[in-house]
Amino acid sequence: MLPLLALAYFLRVRDTDGCGAQRLARLLGLAVAGMVPATVQAEPLNVSVQVPLDCAFETGSGGALSSGLIDFGTTGAAAGQRITAVGTVYVRCNLLSATPYVRLDYGQNANGSQRRLVGPSGFLVPYELRMGSAAAALWDDQPHSIGYGASLSQAVPIYGVITALPSGLPDGGYTDLVHLQLDY
Repeated sequence: MLPLLALAYFLRVRDTDGCGAQRLARLLGLAVAGMVPATVQAEPLNVSVQVPLDCAFETGSGGALSSGLIDFGTTGAAAGQRITAVGTVYVRCNLLSATPYVRLDYGQNANGSQRRLVGPSGFLVPYELRMGSAAAALWDDQPHSIGYGASLSQAVPIYGVITALPSGLPDGGYTDLVHLQLDY
């Protein structure tokens, strides 16, 4: 009501024939004499939003992880040599206060807690996954905190280590599939 009163006053001051406020009041269906409110009532307006914590592995097109490949590459390493590789997965949370934990299973070809790549004719290559560096602690199947809090997206490096390449392996590709789980 107050803005209309100010507009009506502005029109009256600007209007040369003195009828601008009355024309405006008639146009708006108001009586000029009754434009000043008798009382003003104030009410609070509560405004809120709930933001639930949500974390996920970042994905690329098609819903696949945007990263997460650990590729030991094509190797000419001799039997018994150590081979390392690193892959990175990204965790995104909508709140910096999140405390996400990542866990990895032992893979499809494991023997107990020993992860293994499987190749042609079922030949197996034992390997390890480690946290932080190729010499750091092993990733077991327990949840491990990833130290979140610096940004909404956190890189989680996973180091692969073939401690000693077995002898007598046939040519071909060797693979395993490890499932990642995100707890928060």
